[in-house]
Amino acid sequence: MKPCFSTLGCPEWNVGQILDCIRDLRFEGVEIRGLEGEMWVPASPHLRPGSDFLAELHRLGCVVACLGSSASFGKPDAAMEECKAYIEAASAIGCKLVRVFGGQLPEGMDRAQAARAMAPALREACDFAAERGVFVGLETHDAWCRCDQVAMILEAADHPALKVIWDCHHSLRQGETPGQSLAAVGDALVHVHLKDGFMVDGKAQYRLFGEGDLPLREVLQTLKDAGYEGYLSLEWEKKWHPNLPEPEVAFPQFRRKLDELLASLE
Repeated sequence: MKPCFSTLGCPEWNVGQILDCIRDLRFEGVEIRGLEGEMWVPASPHLRPGSDFLAELHRLGCVVACLGSSASFGKPDAAMEECKAYIEAASAIGCKLVRVFGGQLPEGMDRAQAARAMAPALREACDFAAERGVFVGLETHDAWCRCDQVAMILEAADHPALKVIWDCHHSLRQGETPGQSLAAVGDALVHVHLKDGFMVDGKAQYRLFGEGDLPLREVLQTLKDAGYEGYLSLEWEKKWHPNLPEPEVAFPQFRRKLDELLASLE
């Protein structure tokens, strides 16, 4: 399993600082969710083929593991343009994964109906992605926090390019165990988001990795037992929660704790 981080956690950093972090902390992947204040990452000059940033990533042995879009297929028409723009940007630089969401349940629909309603648009997006060597990664999020819920969308869309990004924080908070999560999505799992914290009055209060109450060792052991060899990406939500500790604190602490937990696995 390979250490990774999302740039959501370092919104004030320039690309030089990102590269320094990758070099110093031996990250093998970086998930792009904004660069130097540009949240629409297809517009970033640093993600154009041949950029100095991409060349240095390659030299460091680090890959762009995922481009994080905000495309939400709860509203398929609105999602499609963004999703395709990110797929094209990913394909141009050899990135294999674009993150999307299932969104909220449309008014008047139950979960099964909502899964069927978004399936045609997801198939279109996945056709577009497959032609360009890219996968569409549906994150456990919004109304679809559990992997057994996301599995309903996988079944309805029925496309080999549709994969799952497991944000274990969301599924665990909804009462799904790591074993249940992985059993629900199987080999559709291609990327993992990690974070930690507590729930206070129904709201997530994030803490440094390993300093909350989530069963992180169990998560990692379950992934190892399942043969998962992909990225473990710290999603430190500094962009949305400015009062969180700085990435200069959170990222080294994550690498230390992740190495400790991985070394403890059976």
